[in-house]
This record gives sequence, structure tokens and C-alpha cells, in this order.
Amino acid sequence: MFDIFKKTEEDKRHEKTDKIERFFAADMCIKKDMHSLVPTDADLYTMDSMVDYMDKLYRGIKDLKTEFKFMVRNIGLGKDTLDKIDKFFKQIIEEVSNLRYDPNTIKRFFNNRISYMREEFVNDIKLNIKGYSMFSNVDAYFGNCTTVNEALHLLHAFVMNNENILQSMNVLDTKDISGYSLTLYGKSSPETKEIFDSFPSNTGSGDTDLIGLPGVNKSLMMVRDKGHALSIEITYEGENAIVEYFIPKLCNIDMVNALPGVIKVSSDAPMHSGTTGRFVVSKKDLPLMLVDFVKKVPTDEDMPEFDYSVHMI
Repeated sequence: MFDIFKKTEEDKRHEKTDKIERFFAADMCIKKDMHSLVPTDADLYTMDSMVDYMDKLYRGIKDLKTEFKFMVRNIGLGKDTLDKIDKFFKQIIEEVSNLRYDPNTIKRFFNNRISYMREEFVNDIKLNIKGYSMFSNVDAYFGNCTTVNEALHLLHAFVMNNENILQSMNVLDTKDISGYSLTLYGKSSPETKEIFDSFPSNTGSGDTDLIGLPGVNKSLMMVRDKGHALSIEITYEGENAIVEYFIPKLCNIDMVNALPGVIKVSSDAPMHSGTTGRFVVSKKDLPLMLVDFVKKVPTDEDMPEFDYSVHMI
């Protein structure tokens, strides 16, 4: 018998879009909650104020655990990841319970277990989690997290650089760009639609995914062949757009270092070490600025030729 309640493929794609939007909403909520837990001088002034703060910190970390599990469920990760989150936060909560009521001890704990991000951890994520690559499940890296901020960075990178997640959302439109496709996913928003309509065919890009998430004031992009698989997150605030990007492959270091807001890399940086950047532009100038930016991100064709004569004996 025909099941009228059976979900269609389109229903599943819309549901996935809602879940990804909720993921980014939780991501922003966790950042705000972590900021609210930063110990102030007033929190650490007296024994009574420290007792109050430690109660707030204990409750706050338990809330963060709940929010993390909500994020993980929304991106389809299962019991193994949830168990790792339980273990991770159990250790942190036990440390809070045994923490000495001393201002320096409390500050050190917040830095070492909540807010800090080690450079080597960030570099490991850049090196191993990138679009269109065979990277292990997020569980493989969760055991390396030492702080809440590192765990959040890992989940965020996992979603932003996972073409399977991005392409699982509902399709709004598609067009040809020089033999490749530009596909618009997610939910309708004027900002994302304007990017789609104004994106030309001469950027040198491969297949490109563009996602609208107006519920969290964001547009996402993954641009294949630009730095292997360029990922872009655009957040709209008032009349401005904050553009954050990750370039996994340094095809041409001079071209990369000339990009707006880039974290510059040394001339001898490993090709696959990647880099990130951030710039702010007005919403009205965003479409043109974004096209210009994508054009300037190097591809494999921009790799400098190796001069064998320099290395001859």
C-alpha cells in the first residue's frame, strides 16, 4: 500500500538543510557561552565570588556538553562520536570539581581546558581535513582535542570541508560555468542569490557549491580546483559581510600571500599545509569582491615550474 507518510528524497534534503542550519546556530551559541564563562576580576576577587563563579562554570560546561551533542546529531555523526564527547567533557567536569579556589589556578584551567587552541592542532586539522579528500571520520581527531575550543574548531572544519554534507542539502538552482557546475543549495536568501546570479564563468573554478542559510545569516561556498578545494564562510552583520576562508593547497605562495586578509605563509611552506584568511566587505560590494577573490586564488596551473638547473650538481 502507498505510504503517504514516506519521506521523499526532496523531503530528506530539506530536513538536512534545517539540521545544518541548526548546527551553525549551535556553533554560534557555544562561542557566546564560552565567552560568558571567561573569569573576570570580579569573579575572582573574594572567596564568595569564586564559589559563585565555579558554580557558574560547572553548570556552563555541562550546558556546553549538551550543545555539542546536539551539533553532532545534526550532522549525522553517531554513537561513537557521542561517546567521545561524553568522555571528553567528563574529564573536564571532574577537573572543575577538584579545582583549587585560587585566581591563577582558575585562569589557567580556563585557558588550558576551555579557550586555548594549540597551533599544532590547528595545523593538523588544516593538513588532514579538506574538501574532496579521503579524510578519516571526525572521531580520529577528537582524541587529540585538549580544549572545548579545539573540539568546536574540529566540528566546524569537518562540516565546512565535507562536500558530502554540503551537497546533501536541497537544490535551489544550478548553472554552467565553463563546463563545470555552480549549484545553489539550502534556503532562499537575497544575499546568496545575488552571489549565484553574479558569479561568472571565467573564474577558473571547477564545480562550485553555494549554500544559503539565512536563519543564521550565512552563505557557504566550496570551490573545487581553487587551492584544491577552497572553502568560504560568509557571515552577514548589518550592512557588512565577514568573509572567512580556507585554502588547503598552496599552489602558488606569492599569489596566496597577495590575497586579502590572508595569514601569510613562508616561501618554503609545504604545499599541503594550507592557510586561512578573513576580510570584511560591505554587502553591496560582496558579489564583485567575492568573484575577484576567487579568481585570484591559485590553481594547479599556477604552480611555478621547477628549475632543475638550480639543483644540478
